[in-house]
Amino acid sequence: MPMTTPPVVGLVLAAGASSRLGEPKQLLVDAAGIPAVVRVVRALMTAGCDDVFVVLGAESARVAAVLQGESVQLVQHAGWRAGMGSSIAEGVRAIRRQRVRSPEGDAPPGLDGVLVAPCDMPAVDAGHLRRLLSAFDGSSRVASSYRSPDGDDVVGIPAVLPRGDFAWLEALEGDRGARPLFREPGTRTVPLPYGSFDLDTPADLDRWRRSQSDFHRHATVLPQTALMDSDQACANTRRVFGPAADEK
Repeated sequence: MPMTTPPVVGLVLAAGASSRLGEPKQLLVDAAGIPAVVRVVRALMTAGCDDVFVVLGAESARVAAVLQGESVQLVQHAGWRAGMGSSIAEGVRAIRRQRVRSPEGDAPPGLDGVLVAPCDMPAVDAGHLRRLLSAFDGSSRVASSYRSPDGDDVVGIPAVLPRGDFAWLEALEGDRGARPLFREPGTRTVPLPYGSFDLDTPADLDRWRRSQSDFHRHATVLPQTALMDSDQACANTRRVFGPAADEK
């Protein structure tokens, strides 16, 4: 698979309890039977990340079990209940522990950034992650941009953050994420159609499962990668969810 230049590692946020959904979103399977956390790990590797770290918390044993055989580094986060920010911090600390070579604790010379990705956004595929990596120059932040259901502009993850942000990310606490960084000048953005749709509630899950069922019925050959990267999958998304907000 292609390696990123500059080198970037992937960081998957898979620690949440999915309390509003009622079942672990990390383990939701797509039409090909691929769990969500496995799908995003494979997407990151296909896009060009030279390593992938997965932060575990709720249902950690079950999530770790479906990741057996995948080339990943598992990060057990005891404080996962504190929120997404704490998971990002724990993941970046693990990356430093695994990859750091200098006594000062800086990111190693061979690592220029981290691509942070959730596992509950069906619109995220290898193609989008590859576009984020292609826009990364080693120092500028590159984030996804999309419209919220209310029509507001959103800039957030998936996103590539340079090594210069690592100390800031390690200091995150609670549910505060990296959006304050994305509001700073110089952040590059890559459009993500349907980025506002995530698997957060039973209604979201029902819509997604209907889209998966429809895709399965209409596909003559099911994509082996299960990355939802094909034109047919995109067309199916439009049938179920309607036009993207930025197409209206």
